[in-house]
Amino acid sequence: MSVIEAMASETAVIMTDVGCAGDVVINDKNGIVIPVNDLNALVRAMSRFLNDPQERMRLAKAGKQTVLAMEPRTWDEYLDLYKKDWESCVHMYTNRKS
Repeated sequence: MSVIEAMASETAVIMTDVGCAGDVVINDKNGIVIPVNDLNALVRAMSRFLNDPQERMRLAKAGKQTVLAMEPRTWDEYLDLYKKDWESCVHMYTNRKS
């Protein structure tokens, strides 16, 4: 959720490749996706944003466009989708434990 909020506010995003990362953030298209627990990758991504403001703004603008193109459009649609996402996560977690 916070990733989508950051993108909606035109903030460049760095995130790890967990969960639904690939569904929203596409590496080098609308943000940067790094491996989990890879401190060096995080440092490189942050340095990229600090040293290349044009690249940071390009990814931030692309992120905002991604969010603007997303469904749902209404609050009820959003809540329904959010509920389905949580149910899917619970289902995956439950099946992984068995």
